[in-house]
Amino acid sequence: MRINKCALLVLLLVVSSILGFLKWAERGLADPRYEFDSPNGKFKVVVYQLSTLTEPYELFGKLYENETGKFIAESQSVPSERLHWGMVEDDEVYIGVDKIFDLKDYDTKHKSFIK
Repeated sequence: MRINKCALLVLLLVVSSILGFLKWAERGLADPRYEFDSPNGKFKVVVYQLSTLTEPYELFGKLYENETGKFIAESQSVPSERLHWGMVEDDEVYIGVDKIFDLKDYDTKHKSFIK
């Protein structure tokens, strides 16, 4: 039996494209659920629900400067719970117990979500 190399290459390309699309679609087709302004009004976090086929759902956030709308960062995915601005430190944002943003990690003109 002889394998057609061109057909195998096309099959690999199609399979890898489908897998790439599914990986992108998880975040790319995510539904925005909530939008929060920081207590000082300088930042905005938009919280998205991942588009997954699994039953438990997860959230991730995108951080923006509120004044300019400039995108700053996108967080890792965390289990769904409520978002709150740092209680111990005023430069952190959490979803539940998971820290999603720490302003120390980013070059922004404001260094606090609270002050």
